[in-house]
Amino acid sequence: IAANTSDDNTNISIAPNPSTGNTIFITRQPLYNTTLTVLNIIGKVMQIGTYEKINQSIELPAITTPGIYFLKVENENIKKTLRFVVH
Repeated sequence: IAANTSDDNTNISIAPNPSTGNTIFITRQPLYNTTLTVLNIIGKVMQIGTYEKINQSIELPAITTPGIYFLKVENENIKKTLRFVVH
């Protein structure tokens, strides 16, 4: 899994990073008809969801264990993978 890869010129990032909770902020708004996939360090899908509209933040209830994760952001215009850390 490559981190911070993109087929577009968007400025999507994750904050806070590292995170201590299960809410992350995606500092580009809004995102429409977007699929978010959270994978752990070995590539196991931890959470997946498709959202009509994402404003600023997203809840990640499946992420309870500290570690390194990847967030795949995909829609019609964006294909980006971001790395984040949970403490």
